[in-house]
Amino acid sequence: MATPIGGAAYLTKHTSELKLGIDHNHLPANIWNSLRGAFRRNAGAYPVAKIAYRTPGSSRGVTVEIDANTGAPLSELYVKSFELSNIFPLLAQSAERIVPHLRDMAIPHFVAERHI
Repeated sequence: MATPIGGAAYLTKHTSELKLGIDHNHLPANIWNSLRGAFRRNAGAYPVAKIAYRTPGSSRGVTVEIDANTGAPLSELYVKSFELSNIFPLLAQSAERIVPHLRDMAIPHFVAERHI
């Protein structure tokens, strides 16, 4: 039976979350194996590890959930992205003019990355 939280019998602990940061000045040589070892050692209390990071040279963030014990991804829902630059006319202008331009810039990326 779960222990009530805050003296209220209807409130019980559902999950606990431990949020970690990385000291970029002291990274080990093989960071993935080091992370997997740390996750595995704490898998009893925290069975899922969520790894979030920023793509280098971008403000875009990526998040992956893994099984803390095995290091295997919990889902295969990954989307590869790319950035388009040199956009003119600016987005504040007519969508009628900008959408075909963005499409024409994106199609070569889609073709190069397609998997059949």
